[in-house]
Amino acid sequence: MEFDNQAARIETGNLMTSSYDNQTDAEQRSLDNLLDRGLLNRLTLIVGHDAHERSQALKGWLDRRDFDVLQIHHPADDGICLKCILDAFIEAGIIEEMPSECADNAGPPTEDACQSILVDLVNRLATVERDLVIVFRDYQPCDDSDRVLTFLLEHLPQHIHLYLCCDDAPGLTCIPRLRVRRQLQTIDTSQP
Repeated sequence: MEFDNQAARIETGNLMTSSYDNQTDAEQRSLDNLLDRGLLNRLTLIVGHDAHERSQALKGWLDRRDFDVLQIHHPADDGICLKCILDAFIEAGIIEEMPSECADNAGPPTEDACQSILVDLVNRLATVERDLVIVFRDYQPCDDSDRVLTFLLEHLPQHIHLYLCCDDAPGLTCIPRLRVRRQLQTIDTSQP
């Protein structure tokens, strides 16, 4: 089987040729174009070891666009991806309260409870009328991140866009499928 190098080149872009704060107008337009192309994919990965550069690049792009944005801050010590997601959706008013299966003293939800919560969340997202960009800032893999993010990526409505900012490309099981389907955009902030 021969690997399609053209597909790999299409899905990957280099974000920075200089520090974000010192970018020229042409570099900024190039960055915006790469991030805009992410709206055509199920997932956009913004990878690189400088969290400040990743955050500044994405913030600048979002400031120049008219999107509803839901930012999910994912503390590495939490261990429960679903709880971080639900907290952000509660804060945004998309859901009213934390499901009892995810209460602080309940421990991790069972597989069936997690599936039910995610189905409900996706159904609520389908009622959002405008494009919504969901941004995981400084994403760290945790106990349930593969299950939760894979489910979301396979079921999110087309007007919901997921951007993951991380040090390295995450080892999610859905990444190879997204790559083959050309539904993945990777932007590397560490490459000149």
